[in-house]
Order: sequence, then structure tokens, then C-alpha cells
Amino acid sequence: MNVSLMLLAAYLLGAIPCSYLVSRWAGRDLRALGDGNIGAHNVMRHVGRGWGWLALLLDAAKGALAVLLALYVAGPGWLPVLAGWLAALGHNYPLWLRFRGGKGLATSFGVVLALFPGLIWLILGGAALLLLLTRNLAFSGVALGLALSVIAWLSDYPVSYVVAPLGLLLLMAWKQLPDLVRMWREAPDKRDLIMNRWIRDREAKL
Repeated sequence: MNVSLMLLAAYLLGAIPCSYLVSRWAGRDLRALGDGNIGAHNVMRHVGRGWGWLALLLDAAKGALAVLLALYVAGPGWLPVLAGWLAALGHNYPLWLRFRGGKGLATSFGVVLALFPGLIWLILGGAALLLLLTRNLAFSGVALGLALSVIAWLSDYPVSYVVAPLGLLLLMAWKQLPDLVRMWREAPDKRDLIMNRWIRDREAKL
């Protein structure tokens, strides 16, 4: 398969709005619920936990599938990493919803699981432990991504795999930045914003 077509397929796969489709299946419109975020956490909060877990699994699965297809076509290297990044980009900016998507955490999680099959239990255990200790999705995602890059570097993974989690973190940060700036400007109580929205993660998004 042509490399350009493979990467386009990765974006289009990531752009499938699984969380939105799950909400529609449940008879709701995710764009009109909560903060309107097209992600699994919003589904879990406003549609139901069962629907939320389904959305999370589907969002993660499309990220993993994009990587696995690239691995099948080209083997380990830069192509699977680029495919994973483009799947996350597609989730964040889906063509089908006028580029209004989620934050990419669940899809990125699927990407790293597919890129590092030998570390699956470490990744799953680390994610569970971080969430248990911090109750903060954003912090847990950043910490896990940074730790995974260090582990990949120490374990002599290719450079492409070392930077793969960092690229995913940058995509998530870029998507989140406008919301963070807006919240900071609009918040009447900056301390409350920092404690309740950013540290305690009461409005975390996937």
C-alpha cells in the first residue's frame, strides 16, 4: 500500500467519532451534553457508565488498529508511529464533525498499547495506579507518556518509538490549550479553577 494512502487511512480511521456514535445509539447527542466534548469521558458522565466504557474501548481500538495496519504493511519503524499520530489527530479533528473532536487520550492509549505490546501490562498497571493515586486523567496521561518514553529509551527501542508518546502528548496539549486559555480568562476565581478543574480534574476530558 502507498505510504500516503496508509497515513490517510490512519487519519480517517481516527476520525470516526466513536463516542458521538455511541451517544447517538443511546438516543443522545454528545455535542449538546456537558461541555460538548466528543470523548468517552463526556459519554460516561452524561450518557451512562456502560456507554462510556464502550466509547472508551472503541476510541482506543481505532488508535490501536491504525498502528497495527501500519505494522502489517511496513513493519516496525516510523510508519506505525506516524499512523498512530494521525489517528490521534483524526480523533481530535474529525472531518465528519467539522473538525470538532475529543482530546485524544483514549485513542492515544490505544496507540501506545499497539506500539509496545511487550509493555502492555506495565502500561495498563501504570495507568490504573496513576489514576488511583491522583484521580487526575490529564496528569496520569502526561506522567504515563513521559515514563513510557524514558522506558523505551532505556530499553533501546528505535528513536521513532521513544518519541511516539511525546508526539501524542503534544497533540493532546495543542488541542487542550485553547480551552485552558479560555477558562483562565473567564474564571472569576483563578484558585478555584486551578484546584477544581486542573488539579482535582473534576471536568477532565478524554
